[in-house]
Amino acid sequence: NAKCYLEFKTRDSYHLNEFHLFTNGKKADV
Repeated sequence: NAKCYLEFKTRDSYHLNEFHLFTNGKKADV
């Protein structure tokens, strides 16, 4: 969900990069 992504990136900026890359490689609706 987009909410999860927002919360995740808000909680950890460091993981945001990896998570962002993952969403880009797969789908943002993970």
